[in-house]
Amino acid sequence: MVQLIYNVKNVGILPGDQGTVPDGILYDGKLPGETERYIWEFAPEQQRSRWKELFAACPQERVIIRLSGSILEDAQKKSVPLSFDKCMEMLIRAAESCGREELMILFPSTGIPLDQLRCLISLFNISAADSTLLCRTGVEIADPQAALMAEEYAKIADFIIFQTEELTKTMYAIANGDAREVVCEYMQDGIFEQSPFCTFDSVGLGTLLLFAICQANTAKKGICFGAAGKPIEEPQGQKFCRENGIGWMLFDAPAA
Repeated sequence: MVQLIYNVKNVGILPGDQGTVPDGILYDGKLPGETERYIWEFAPEQQRSRWKELFAACPQERVIIRLSGSILEDAQKKSVPLSFDKCMEMLIRAAESCGREELMILFPSTGIPLDQLRCLISLFNISAADSTLLCRTGVEIADPQAALMAEEYAKIADFIIFQTEELTKTMYAIANGDAREVVCEYMQDGIFEQSPFCTFDSVGLGTLLLFAICQANTAKKGICFGAAGKPIEEPQGQKFCRENGIGWMLFDAPAA
């Protein structure tokens, strides 16, 4: 069965308040109303307090924290007052104090060399070694090069999440600001029958995902997969997920 995960922007809005109750949430640590400010940019006890607010407000057992922004920068820079492992310790302790049983951490692959990503995941695992939580690490794949390296990511991670809109943009070399104009032009010229951002492109995106899934399964039996983006929200995309072992579909949480 495919599970529904909500991408939550505002920790003050409980997932499910608008109708559908998801099986989990994905949160990137950015605080609402504080532009470009992430939880890990605060002092230790403030970090722990804000994470506790998140865990206390979320009834779902599955919580995925996506690492982004300053947490991945050099710990000596002013934007990160704590080292990476100390930030992870604050997150883990907050989850434990709220009685959580599981914590999932999602690492980006774009812009991070494999050796560095391997080191960051190792640091997190060391921080979680004495925890009572079931801690799992994942890798987010958002470009074709990363998809072709799925076998290597599977060796160091417990799950993989595919960002289908970003994969589609980079696969067809379409810049964010030009997407609508370029797609319209391609449809007029007969290159696209339909927009690959609004429908599931089984030939391009589907083939790339199948290759990545096959490679990852070869490297690690039982690895979990998720997918996000509009292409997998429509019926053909959902069918693809069900038939090819993608167990989580990630949607943006409904607006309040």
